[in-house]
Amino acid sequence: MARVLYLILSTIFLPFSIVAQQINGTGSVRVGTSLIATENGRPWLSPSGDFAFGFQRIQQDSFLLSIWYDKIPEKTIVWYPKGGPMVPTGSKVELTNGRGLVLSDPQGKEIWTSGSNNSELAYGFMNDTGNFVIVDSISRKIWESFRFPTDTILPTQVMEREEEINSKISETNFSIGRYQLTLLPNGNLILRKRDIPSGILYNVYYSSDTSDDSNTTNSGLQLIFDETGYMYISNTTTNHSPCSKSVDTNLAQFTYQELVEATGGFKDELGKGAFGIVYKGVREPGLVRDTITGTNEHVLMSTAGNNEPPPPLIGVKTVAMKKLNKAFQDGEKEFQTEVNAIAKTHHKNLVELLGYCDDGDQRLLIYEYMSNGTLAGFLFGDMRPRWKLRSHIAVGIAKGLAYLQEECSTQVIHCDIKPQNILLEDCYNAKISDFGLAKLLMMDQSRTSTGIRGTKGFVAPEWFRNTPVTVMVDVYSFGVLCWVRRL
Repeated sequence: MARVLYLILSTIFLPFSIVAQQINGTGSVRVGTSLIATENGRPWLSPSGDFAFGFQRIQQDSFLLSIWYDKIPEKTIVWYPKGGPMVPTGSKVELTNGRGLVLSDPQGKEIWTSGSNNSELAYGFMNDTGNFVIVDSISRKIWESFRFPTDTILPTQVMEREEEINSKISETNFSIGRYQLTLLPNGNLILRKRDIPSGILYNVYYSSDTSDDSNTTNSGLQLIFDETGYMYISNTTTNHSPCSKSVDTNLAQFTYQELVEATGGFKDELGKGAFGIVYKGVREPGLVRDTITGTNEHVLMSTAGNNEPPPPLIGVKTVAMKKLNKAFQDGEKEFQTEVNAIAKTHHKNLVELLGYCDDGDQRLLIYEYMSNGTLAGFLFGDMRPRWKLRSHIAVGIAKGLAYLQEECSTQVIHCDIKPQNILLEDCYNAKISDFGLAKLLMMDQSRTSTGIRGTKGFVAPEWFRNTPVTVMVDVYSFGVLCWVRRL
């Protein structure tokens, strides 16, 4: 592809701004150069044209200063200022001496600046790794976008201790979202969830376990995403720790007594299953230990057994607690299977596992609470749902199954798709629950052998033939489910 060359135009044509000039298509940007937020505005391109820096239109009159892949049809954004500030048409970003990149609205009000420690700047550079760099007069890097990641890490990028990336709220809202990946000061890489209204962080989903209090030289120092696509954590002894380890114990863990108090002595029963009973409780992100970070992050509160309801508190959340039945021989096996399977799966059509209890012979799983109950109660209730709502529910279930079968690094066969295992949240979005019978498949496997699993009427023929089964047994069960009162 021919190199892109931006020429300086006469100030007669551009009386209020300097054109977005690059030097001979090299990716270099001169000090004093600016970009204007317009529908057909030209960005600053990297030498190969792979990456672009500029304004990308998000909505009708909303632009986002960002870096994106420019050679693909969908201009995927990989960086933007923290918080994703949207600006209207006519806003400007300028590479300013002593200040770096300065973003301002059409009235000249400053929205964001990169900062440059009042250094004498030489130029900016949009390179082919997706990193925008500002260089001073003695060739030092004063600022670079790689040191301020938002929701993406690119090949060759390094994350230092105490740096973080955060998900965005939606495709059009780039404010800080629900999930955060951060390298802690102790060298441990964790993924955790955020309560958006309060900003409280809790619920560690993943931990690299790369901290070593006895020998800090063994602790993680950097998260490195190299140019081959390999991601690892390095330490001062140059050892590498892959970021693909199990997350068995990285959920919030509670004692049995805490859960007794949270449920008022297990008085509010939500339902029964083959392996146990589900009870209702209330959890508030607050002050109880977290099993990974050692910090105080969780509180459980009772909803029953008191004369007065608990006081209204920010972040209070109703949860469902599944108490496994000790009478079943496979109870412990089911517990380990369910914790492992759900801790590794995150999708809007799967019920979220929030924590667990493994206290002596007491084993419980803590899930998000679904206010509209099971699909069975919905379908067989007095009021028959309309077709539009039924199709919405069916599509949600299909999306959840597709994620388990095609998008998980370890494929999951649910083994028991039925109306009782589909839960409905406030807006009747379907979520698949109960991975207790799940059978996991590694990606290099396509079949597995096991005893008959599932519920009569929903079980695929493969089970009865005692032959290896595949993820298609869940597709069969889903088809049967769709014919239950013609979902």
